[in-house]
Amino acid sequence: MKMKPIFILSVLLVSVFAIQEPTGVILLFRHGARGPIDDSFEKTWENMYGELTGVGMRQQYLRGAYLAQLYPQLFSQYNSNNYYIRSTDYNRTLMSVYSLLDGLLYEKGPTFIDNYPFERAYPPYTANFLDKNMDVFPHKYQAVPIHTVETSSDELLLGNDPKVCPIAAKLISNQTEEPTYKEVVAKFKQTISEVSKRMNSTTVLSIDQLEDLEDTIIANYFEQKQLPGDIDPNSELGKNLTFLIMYKTYFLEIGSTLQRQLSSMNLMNQFKADLQSILQSSDPSVKLYSAHDSTLAPILAVTGIATHDCLYKNFFENGTYTSCYYPKFASQIRIEAWKNDTDLNSSEIRFYFDEAPQNLCNSETGHCTWKDFQSLIDTYTQGKDINYFRSMCASESQSSPSNNTTNGTDSIAQIPDGPDIGLKYAIYALTAFAGVLFVGIIYCIGKKIDRESETEAQQYE
Repeated sequence: MKMKPIFILSVLLVSVFAIQEPTGVILLFRHGARGPIDDSFEKTWENMYGELTGVGMRQQYLRGAYLAQLYPQLFSQYNSNNYYIRSTDYNRTLMSVYSLLDGLLYEKGPTFIDNYPFERAYPPYTANFLDKNMDVFPHKYQAVPIHTVETSSDELLLGNDPKVCPIAAKLISNQTEEPTYKEVVAKFKQTISEVSKRMNSTTVLSIDQLEDLEDTIIANYFEQKQLPGDIDPNSELGKNLTFLIMYKTYFLEIGSTLQRQLSSMNLMNQFKADLQSILQSSDPSVKLYSAHDSTLAPILAVTGIATHDCLYKNFFENGTYTSCYYPKFASQIRIEAWKNDTDLNSSEIRFYFDEAPQNLCNSETGHCTWKDFQSLIDTYTQGKDINYFRSMCASESQSSPSNNTTNGTDSIAQIPDGPDIGLKYAIYALTAFAGVLFVGIIYCIGKKIDRESETEAQQYE
């Protein structure tokens, strides 16, 4: 009997800790499985090229159901004041977030009150509406607004797209000339030759063609379709091809310091603003961003979670960087904010990639304080904002940053000023020239006065 109070206390403590949840959550995720981007190596996808498949919908639905179990209080019901959801303007990302919400808010939608006159809920025309279900939608579906902008204007989620940031294409071109990149590609000469042979190509496939092929192999693999060239992604040849394309993408698109900064800074600044809003609010908040592998990869690179360097070490040197890989279908970054009511700066920020916790601040707890996380973001962005991003992206004459290619785990070096630096130096030069000219004029006037004085003196001699 003496153990009974202790047992009850233990149960209560477990219950208390079990229902502890963060103040708010930010989720950035890649769309689910899709069809190949084009028909270069597969002609059987009909109208499904680049579109979300049933597999992809299922992936996102299960993610939503998992999050609902992980945060039962946070997702107990939809509240328009506490939710903000944004997607890129692609079918696959929009459908992904709708699929996620189906799992997240399953049977949590609105219902009619008892004895509601259903004719009021009919459209304004005569028809035989027999539905008398008390649920507004079947299965209590909850409709939720999804925000998006045109692809060419999406600086937040497509910041490294050349249509959004024109200098991105030039920076990629610069990276292709890097000796390190050429050396790694050369290591896979035999792989490229074998893959080209498997595809019955009369010429050796280019790196861009290999990227299209690898994309098709992965899409077909998830859809249980015939694999091009019978190349299984889990075979040695398939793994070699996948590594080559992952390395190429990380190195060429986000391999330099400037690339990582430009492609991640808008999202990092948005995360900072979102977390500030969450921690200052009295209500829980949810921020969902549905995007692409090219959206997640810069965040992983700038934080040092996944870079071309750790990919290389994992593949060639038996490295143990378990989170170092290219974002897969339905990969996600999740950030939790745990508010400290007595000291906001001591609030805890927890960062996860595909459910693996990431110790970005190298702290004993494994997480960051809000104060340290803000400093970390300022380091990643160098304190720059959207105006700097726009200025740099518009500067296609920006000098090559190739000598700044790093492994992504270092601190970001000082970024040079934007295109206005030329104007600044011109002003400096003009100012200096004007100063010299002014001194010269004064000197000449002085000499003239001296000569006139000497002439007058001679006249009186």
